[in-house]
Amino acid sequence: DMFNHALVKSSYQYNPVQGQFELYTAQHYLPGEEVFLNYDPKSNADYLMQYGFVMDNNSHDHVGMLASIGSDAPFYSEKEMLLKQLGQTMTEPHKLYVDGLANRSLHSIRVLCAESHEMQV
Repeated sequence: DMFNHALVKSSYQYNPVQGQFELYTAQHYLPGEEVFLNYDPKSNADYLMQYGFVMDNNSHDHVGMLASIGSDAPFYSEKEMLLKQLGQTMTEPHKLYVDGLANRSLHSIRVLCAESHEMQV
């Protein structure tokens, strides 16, 4: 393990001429100071599985969910058409964040759960 994660501006690339990886940061480091690398925005599940840690107050932390209904459900075709008009599909994945669902996901789930009296024009 050579670098720990922090929310810093950093990048790296392989230099084939030198035969080494080179790290670039926007921060100045003093000799002996720990250098950090940004592992990119990920959910805590990804950080845990890939790197063995989680972050407090991770704004990218989410749980994936899929909301769908069967093709034999009432008003299936109408719901499918309405979602298409919203630029969505019947099987679109959603992300539940600590502060809730995005409006796009809320709209989709609302359409999928709409009852007959709500679907009448």
